[in-house]
Amino acid sequence: SDVYADTAIEEKVAFLKAYPNSNPEILDFLVDKNYKGILFEATALGHLPTDTVDEKYSWLPAVQRAREEGMHIAFATQCLYGRVDPYVYTNARLMLALGVIYLEDMLPEVGYLKLAWVLGHTQNDEEVKKMMLHNYAGEINMRSLYEVIQ
Repeated sequence: SDVYADTAIEEKVAFLKAYPNSNPEILDFLVDKNYKGILFEATALGHLPTDTVDEKYSWLPAVQRAREEGMHIAFATQCLYGRVDPYVYTNARLMLALGVIYLEDMLPEVGYLKLAWVLGHTQNDEEVKKMMLHNYAGEINMRSLYEVIQ
């Protein structure tokens, strides 16, 4: 049988790491450059700085603008073990309410490539979320098992 190469990839997808005092202006830049998606390697259970001492470091306004402009945003964890969970902290729930997709325990690099692939096939919010959370090749584990190291 013939081999089919699916080359539908969205090139305007970015990969950013969250860290204290990171400047959300980078997201405004990406929106202005018409990026279609961004994968954040978010801190801990999946958040960006929001309740900051200096308001200019809060990511909420930039994420809200990006979502209003049609950008798709997904969060994966920086942690080697564990998963993102939008229901533990208030700032994560605020991001979830804006439409951020939480990628369970998917590795950030896998999430980035998957987002580029998904956006190469659809820009529809609901379809993007459905495809990002669909376990095509074992990239999402339903449970996180932890081993005790002695």
